[in-house]
Amino acid sequence: MNNYYNLISYQKLNDNLSQINKIELLDTRDIVYPWIRKQVHNGETTYFWSTNWSPYGKLSDYLKDSGPLHFPVGSNATLAELWDNGDWIIPHARSNRQLQVITYLSTLSLTLHIDEFEWWPENQRSTSYCTGAIYKLLRPLAPQVPWHNEVWFSGGIPKHMFLVWLMVRNRCPTRDRILSWGIQTDPQCLFCNTENESIAHCFFDCSFTWEVWKVIAAKCGFTSTRQWITLLPQLKAHTTNKVRKTLLLLSWQAVLYTLWTERNRRLHNSQFSSSDGLINQAKLTIKNMISSLRTDRPKFSSSLMQLWFAT
Repeated sequence: MNNYYNLISYQKLNDNLSQINKIELLDTRDIVYPWIRKQVHNGETTYFWSTNWSPYGKLSDYLKDSGPLHFPVGSNATLAELWDNGDWIIPHARSNRQLQVITYLSTLSLTLHIDEFEWWPENQRSTSYCTGAIYKLLRPLAPQVPWHNEVWFSGGIPKHMFLVWLMVRNRCPTRDRILSWGIQTDPQCLFCNTENESIAHCFFDCSFTWEVWKVIAAKCGFTSTRQWITLLPQLKAHTTNKVRKTLLLLSWQAVLYTLWTERNRRLHNSQFSSSDGLINQAKLTIKNMISSLRTDRPKFSSSLMQLWFAT
């Protein structure tokens, strides 16, 4: 941990980490530094200048105007090296800040116990680590998007939701995007071969994909638009009970996943399925997903299955 704060370049980090991970670790040092404090006992692993052991944080910053050159404590000195026979061996203060540090240091006495790290996110001591809480602290704050409930919802299939999230953000490698990167490729849709491929065309301006979606949408009692840009608002505005809404979102995402998988099979393996075959694949996926909910949510699963077979 001490080495992490003292590193100058990512090249000195663990070779098992990728270059991107190394850079990210270095970039987060200043953010996470206040969250990790050192409880001083024997002082052997507590560095005077870099470890967060005092209320003043990193002393190399706090005393930057009177650092090692003006305050003669070695740049890699530990507190144990400054302790001798029950007394602190430290130079006299030449500034108010140096005096504050020395005053605080004089309240400490070293023992035989090993120094310990303490976890202090949001300036509160914690005895456990919560990944979700730390993620919220690290991620940039941004307004909530209006479509989050249609993409991420309880009971959804994770790989389906992730793919739909990429589609909504227009991050899938459709041919229009590949061409925009300067890479030469056939621009035509792999389903209909009549229009250029894009997310908006594939879902569902394309006559082939529309044949698949309109059957599944009708089975959910949903009259769908063919325009990608208006489909999400239409799904959001579709007010109905929770069972019907969940079935609709499950079905919509299953169709998108089935069609995207078919698109990739056509591109990479030259394997083609008919629209009827894809409809059956989507139906099977939906039925299996509903069945998988039976263990944890038996009543909800039963209601979904009854609704699915009732239409």
